[in-house]
Amino acid sequence: MTQFLPFVIAVLLMYVDPDAAGYPAPQSTDVIVMGDLETLSTESMDELGSDVQITAHLKINKVLEGKIAERSVTIRYIAHTEWPKRNKIRFRLRKSSDGTYLVCSSGGRGYVCD
Repeated sequence: MTQFLPFVIAVLLMYVDPDAAGYPAPQSTDVIVMGDLETLSTESMDELGSDVQITAHLKINKVLEGKIAERSVTIRYIAHTEWPKRNKIRFRLRKSSDGTYLVCSSGGRGYVCD
């Protein structure tokens, strides 16, 4: 049973209200969206492979805050594992200088943008 604990915790964290969880206020250029993910590539960030930079394709289903013209974007995030394949995952995105979007977080999955 304990082997499923990290997955259960990750799923529960996806349903936490980001404002109540101590997330910093988004910058005016940030967008908050809900969408579906498809992993494109993974790159280990350390010799143990415990932190991975993941590049993924995000199909945006709904814009919750901010403005974004695209309905399909490339995103990058840092995590121990990929997000599970399911609909309606909430993301706070910030466009990077190379045109991809970074998934911002307060220390969970993603980059600490603030």
